[in-house]
Amino acid sequence: MFGEKLESYKKTKDAELLLKKHKAWDDIIKVHVSLGMRAGKSRGETDVMASVGDLASSTVRAVIIIKVFGSIPGVTLLNVSKLDIVKLPARGHVWCPAFGQSFPEVRGIPSISYGVALLKCYGHFLMYMVTNTDLSRILKSPKIQGALYVPREKIHCRVLKKDPLKT
Repeated sequence: MFGEKLESYKKTKDAELLLKKHKAWDDIIKVHVSLGMRAGKSRGETDVMASVGDLASSTVRAVIIIKVFGSIPGVTLLNVSKLDIVKLPARGHVWCPAFGQSFPEVRGIPSISYGVALLKCYGHFLMYMVTNTDLSRILKSPKIQGALYVPREKIHCRVLKKDPLKT
């Protein structure tokens, strides 16, 4: 949590130094490199999200932060109150330059794990919840197969319809 120091930044160079100091710059470089992949291929699994926090009270501060951090390629600015865990990448990183009022909201998100990095406000997402092997094992279980292929209760016999022209 950076507080007033983050709000005083006016240049992107200051933001880069802050990211390098807190060891988030290497992740941003990975994202920047992965954005320029060949056409039709995926953009990679890592993505860095810098969440801005609740800035509805002062729009001037929000504009300054968007100008400072938004011009760095590989950084996406998000609002903490509108943060959707499902839309974020599974092995991505969230780096939060959070203000005082938005920090409790970030800690309330259940799928962000904090360790020693709590002081740096830098959280890693958990790994995949369900892998393909887990999903295939679940789908092949007898309970689900029994629900999918339920035996028919009544058997309808097909009756041969007679041709009315051959009377």
